[in-house]
Amino acid sequence: MQDDKLKYQNSINKIRDKQGRSFSPSKIVLHEQDTALLALHPTDRHHMYCIDLNHDSVVQEWDVSKNHDVNELLPHTKYAQTTLTKTVVGMNNNGFFLIDPRQNKEKIVESNSFFYFANDSHLLSCGATTEKGALVVGSQKGEIRLFNNNLLGEGRKRAASTVEDRKPRAKTTLPGCGDPIISVDVTEDGKWILATCRTYLLVIATSIIDDDGSVSDSTGFDKPMGKLKKPTPKRLYLNPEDIAKMGGSVCFTPAHFNMKNLRSFDATEERSIVTSSKQWVITWNFSQVKKGNLHVYNIKEYPQTVVADQFKFGEDKKVIVTL
Repeated sequence: MQDDKLKYQNSINKIRDKQGRSFSPSKIVLHEQDTALLALHPTDRHHMYCIDLNHDSVVQEWDVSKNHDVNELLPHTKYAQTTLTKTVVGMNNNGFFLIDPRQNKEKIVESNSFFYFANDSHLLSCGATTEKGALVVGSQKGEIRLFNNNLLGEGRKRAASTVEDRKPRAKTTLPGCGDPIISVDVTEDGKWILATCRTYLLVIATSIIDDDGSVSDSTGFDKPMGKLKKPTPKRLYLNPEDIAKMGGSVCFTPAHFNMKNLRSFDATEERSIVTSSKQWVITWNFSQVKKGNLHVYNIKEYPQTVVADQFKFGEDKKVIVTL
């Protein structure tokens, strides 16, 4: 729900596979200018389903990979779902890979597939992409890794690779605070990362600081930040008084930056952050956060538990809430 009136369009009551068996997707993402929905099965981790939103039916069932599970789906670039981009990024606990539905048979792109050794699990849990396709990945260990956009570029070609060649090599690894990362988001330009933990959020600057103290145009996605130059995360949490009003505990849903209006000539940088806990939606002023004012936030209570929240596309004041 939203404070403004929303126009009902349609609903999809039952999603079925090729055998006619209905299922509730474990993950869904919009695709191809919001005309299709990509879905993952809750138990079959080797297939992906494409739902035509104009006909409310599964029009294609794709074999992604026989050897690798698909736990997460990400847009190839931050706003790829608003374009005709065909490719998406898949993830599991041990790696990430490009998925191209135009391929025959399996849809995983071998030249853009990267996995850690089986005995060296990093417990990857979530990811997000920048406008240029750089990738940030969070883990259950609390680590945050930054990869440049060359890894998942469609034009990347490589001969048959060894296991060592396919090991992901992050430009920068950020230690976080030790708690599992539930979700990550990133600004369009890749200069700020937003990580969600159970009881707090982390806002992290990725710009490289030069030896003279000036801020470089490069980020931790482009080159290593170095141990002595890694930023201290800004930690966002609620005041004890607000936590008491919320029953004494919080459990944040995945936090997001507001999405810029790509159709506007006066589009500005991301200005707000939104998350929720139980029936409360919390928004922070991102401009204030960058200045170090971490306790400037607004709370709004809804009549039911909030299961998902997202800024309306191109807005930083209007939040769409799923109850």
